[in-house]
Amino acid sequence: MKKIWITGASSGIGKAVAIKFAKEGWQVVASARTEKLLTDLSQFNNNIYPFPLDVTDKNRCKDVFKEI
Repeated sequence: MKKIWITGASSGIGKAVAIKFAKEGWQVVASARTEKLLTDLSQFNNNIYPFPLDVTDKNRCKDVFKEI
């Protein structure tokens, strides 16, 4: 199964792209600063996995990458 990591996935283009890939069967790792919006997004489709993240935090980015 293909995987994709989308940052800024809680709204706008990022959210739309996450939903599109999830509907096409991809495993989508969705990141954004707003945990509640990510949780709501992950309930939309079982292929979406939320990882709250501020992309300016380099160490957290590395940690999420390792988890993926």
